[in-house]
Amino acid sequence: MRLLAALSLASVLGAAARIDADTSKLRKEDVPLQAKAALRGKNKLCCGYPLVGDQQWALRFYWLSLEGDYEDSVSLNMVRANVPRAGACTLPPNRWVELYTLEGFFFGRVPERYACSLKLEGSGLLRDGRVINYTGPCKFGYGTCFDQLDITDFPFGRGAGIRPLVPFKSIAVDPRVVRLGEPLYVPEFDGMVLPDGSIHDGCVRADDTGGGIKGRKLDFFVVTYGNFRFLLDGLLGVTWITPYVEAPRCQYLRSLATQVACCVLDALFVTPAATAITEALASAKAEGPLAVLGNARLAKVLAAARDVIPVGLSARAAKKLPKAIPDLTSVASASLAAVIGVDLTSDTDWQATLRSWSRVVREGGAIIFVDRGHPHEASRPRPLQRPRRNRAAPRRPRHHHQRPGQPPRPAR
Repeated sequence: MRLLAALSLASVLGAAARIDADTSKLRKEDVPLQAKAALRGKNKLCCGYPLVGDQQWALRFYWLSLEGDYEDSVSLNMVRANVPRAGACTLPPNRWVELYTLEGFFFGRVPERYACSLKLEGSGLLRDGRVINYTGPCKFGYGTCFDQLDITDFPFGRGAGIRPLVPFKSIAVDPRVVRLGEPLYVPEFDGMVLPDGSIHDGCVRADDTGGGIKGRKLDFFVVTYGNFRFLLDGLLGVTWITPYVEAPRCQYLRSLATQVACCVLDALFVTPAATAITEALASAKAEGPLAVLGNARLAKVLAAARDVIPVGLSARAAKKLPKAIPDLTSVASASLAAVIGVDLTSDTDWQATLRSWSRVVREGGAIIFVDRGHPHEASRPRPLQRPRRNRAAPRRPRHHHQRPGQPPRPAR
């Protein structure tokens, strides 16, 4: 009994000593101190750095919208099993709309509930096998325009920029939080059984964005709505995850080419554009030789600090730059850290040009688009000057009362 009393007295005295030892401002104001959270560092053997605490990142799903699932077939139960039963796209099946491109070309006539789903998901597959992608609002037909994709390059749709969507690997993120092309490790996905029977390794990649994806949200691309139902049962209702960055096991997903920045380059002022390009290359960690297409002055400025290969210059400009080449055909595949292209918007066959650029960019490299502004947009306005008198114009008469054309009045 005496021993228990002694222990309790010692614990009370120890607590009192700790309280008396706290001389901070919070202690003086009688504010209780909270326990500090334990710092979580990088797990070098597995997963990299956690972006948030345990399960503090919202998980959502999206898929390729299939026109065949929204057709009014004989078996209505089959249709309901392949499409969401609730939400904004639960419209009557007998309402039809017309789809157009941004240029006003007619796509086809589809059920309105399918057009709504196509606008919501971003990519879809028509009955005839065409893969189409959301491009934005317009003044034609349904009010939302779409673009037909090359099925060889984008068999499951297109994400942000020119990124093809990869089943069970592509995710949509907020690019202000997670950089596009960045691989992530999601431990909640590791070991998950996929619809084809394979096992997921937990690695995904930021390939897409979305208007409703802000902050700590992530949309997982699962190809079809049926796959979403299958995975939802396997995840047991998990809607919050813990993504990791710089995971060594997921570096194989690092994209071949990354869109870094778009800047405006005036023909008179190259230094601001070169500064913006240098910052974009630094953020992408693109180290190595560069190719600058279509602008000799920009290539000369960047060559002061980096190894630059000028491409596609005029004969006069190419003589002043010894490394200038006519095109990228002589450049080895995956040998450049970045390609900087000027005036891609004026190229009619821009998709083929972009593919040729991607061929020479190595893994983890960058592609930067530069749009040349008109000279008058950035030129300094000239100061106002007094108009110079035309020497050939007749002089004013000497006498203010004498009209032009009249003989001078004789002197008195």
